Amino acid sequence: MSTKKTKVMVASKVKINVRITYNGATLEQVEQFRYLGGIITETGDCSKEISTIRCSIARYVMASLNCLWKDRALSMSLK
Repeated sequence: MSTKKTKVMVASKVKINVRITYNGATLEQVEQFRYLGGIITETGDCSKEISTIRCSIARYVMASLNCLWKDRALSMSLK
């Protein structure tokens, strides 16, 4: 196990400081982390994921369609 890469998160409604050591190294406690493309937080709140990841994906897709929006050859009903 890599102590530099390993982090600790406590899932609790009350802020708790946990100190875990492994082979003499203390593991860092975090409030959130990314797992399989989603952001997992201590409280289980998904608003951070919705506001950051999903909105940025939607912004990217709309920007990629920019050439279609500006194309004068396409009619408004088609757009």
